[in-house]
Amino acid sequence: MRQIRVVWVDDDPYLRHIARRFLEQAGELAMLEMTDTQHARDVILQTRPEVVVMDMDRAKSDVLDTIGGLRACAPTLPIIALTWFDADCYHQAALAAGATALVTKDSLHTELVPCIHRVVKSHA
Repeated sequence: MRQIRVVWVDDDPYLRHIARRFLEQAGELAMLEMTDTQHARDVILQTRPEVVVMDMDRAKSDVLDTIGGLRACAPTLPIIALTWFDADCYHQAALAAGATALVTKDSLHTELVPCIHRVVKSHA
């Protein structure tokens, strides 16, 4: 089975570690970790991963702009927004910026891998 390449953009090393464990347990997912949205944008456009997971709760508030920029440059790239907050305003802001889906951090253990598979399959 071919690996699904995931670029994970998050400034929290602990959450990146937890995410890496979930993705490694799934077996067919390979994760590239990024902490800076500008560098991540450049790497994403060069490497063309199958999916991007981007933390909306970063200290810098450029995430929605980065999602919008990625959407403009890569219209079919699945982008999953990640947040602690399960509120409609976060869902609406992420989707309006161009995110494909939103996963809350407290549901990573159950929702992350299925969401990755779902968005990759729908964009194949």
